[in-house]
Amino acid sequence: VSKNGLSSLGIAMILGICGILFLLLFFCVSPAADISGAGVLLQYIVKIFVTLFGVTRYVLPFYLFLLAFAFFRKGQDHFRFVRFVIFSSLLFITFPSFFCIDQSFIDFKGFMTVASGGEGGGVFGGMFAYLLLLLFSEPVSVVILILLAFVSVLMLVNFSLLDYLRKKQDDLGEKIAEKKEAARLAKEAAEAEAMAAEE
Repeated sequence: VSKNGLSSLGIAMILGICGILFLLLFFCVSPAADISGAGVLLQYIVKIFVTLFGVTRYVLPFYLFLLAFAFFRKGQDHFRFVRFVIFSSLLFITFPSFFCIDQSFIDFKGFMTVASGGEGGGVFGGMFAYLLLLLFSEPVSVVILILLAFVSVLMLVNFSLLDYLRKKQDDLGEKIAEKKEAARLAKEAAEAEAMAAEE
């Protein structure tokens, strides 16, 4: 149980529900549509996320799903949990950054202007891409983002795949042991019946 009283399963459920709500919100409410009434508030919320993440706002719910999965599988292995969260976050960062990396011809203010228009990777991606472009050239920045995404996917797949394979191996071992035990009991029963018949 966490300090705020929520269990890992509870946090996973909250993140999963938030992911579903954001997914529905982004697909059902257009930031450019002419909406009146209660829908204006929902549209305003969408516009905030458009500014923050641009077109990559649709990736946010899946990032929340990854975090939910991490909390769901947390258990006692905190190192694996932290690793999953870190590489999920790195993978998420690369998406909006990719959409901003080709805007190297504009300054930071330009990044924000593009973001407010709902294009590119928004403020979030623009900030990260801008920092990369300050340190490296555009081709090197693209390579860095590709490597980050590739390594993150490998680490995430390794995390879940190893757990899955270990569980399958354990289940297979249990089934083999059960079959051996059943065969042993059947053999003992047959031998007992044979001895009883001889008597």
